[in-house]
Amino acid sequence: MESPDLPSTGSLPRIQRGRSQTSRHPEQSLFDMPRPARWLHLLLCALLLAPPACAGQGRQVASSPPAAHDPEDATARVDAAITAAIDVLAAAEPNPHLFLFMDMFHRRFGVQRFAGSLARYDDLMLRSRPGALPELRALRRMLDPDTPIDSNGRSICVPTIDVLTCPALYCDRLPPPPAYPAMLREAIEKGRYILTHVGLVMIEARDLGCKGFVPSDVEESAIDGMTKLVATDGRLTDVEIEAATFLQYLGHADGIPRGFTEEVLANQKTGGGWALDSAQEGQPASWHPTALAAWYLMESRPASGPRSTMVPLR
Repeated sequence: MESPDLPSTGSLPRIQRGRSQTSRHPEQSLFDMPRPARWLHLLLCALLLAPPACAGQGRQVASSPPAAHDPEDATARVDAAITAAIDVLAAAEPNPHLFLFMDMFHRRFGVQRFAGSLARYDDLMLRSRPGALPELRALRRMLDPDTPIDSNGRSICVPTIDVLTCPALYCDRLPPPPAYPAMLREAIEKGRYILTHVGLVMIEARDLGCKGFVPSDVEESAIDGMTKLVATDGRLTDVEIEAATFLQYLGHADGIPRGFTEEVLANQKTGGGWALDSAQEGQPASWHPTALAAWYLMESRPASGPRSTMVPLR
């Protein structure tokens, strides 16, 4: 469609697919034009920004490929994002699940600010209401491999705790509940966080050396499902970061789309945290996606040596 802001092109030869229809030698056609028409043609090409319409007009210069990101600059950006996230987490309201992240960050990545997480967790247990203690005792295994499992003959995995991840957390000491594989398969069908928690079960079982605890078909379905949760579409969600982090930990980083790390960095808020859903305008940062994003970024960095497992070993 001809732009109403441009002069008429009736005096110009018609251009189609990069070739002038008035000359057998397109590279000569521009210079065969009268000077006013030649200038009008060049102006039209510039305004329309249509290189194919101007192809063949004189010597063509290959466009330069886009400049690659400086690896050192990319590393510095990741390091700065992690530092800001650690500051946010250190200042967050204490809660038991946050201490699980903090302790793991200290053991696995050497974050010294979180060195006292087990003591802080135990202090929080002392100040918790009695009804919360059974769940807190069960979760304590994430920080201390010598956590006792004696619960007066009752299961350590109380009803209020995650029925998928708790059995895996004790898979080296206790058998799984009846129909556990069926529970895992059903969880994959439900998707989202229930699906990613099957990924968490896989991490726990692998860390503790519980071979066969997760059936191979469940593992394959979980990896496939978590891969489908991760996208580079401009929107970043908490469950998406969780899926990408677990894929990274389990050695399936090839399932994470190229550019996802850049998307994580781009969605960090000015205060250093991440929101549960970047598409929700004005949503404040939350500790959970912030912890996951920090874990993802630290996990993606090359290891300088052996890393501690997520679940501490006895």
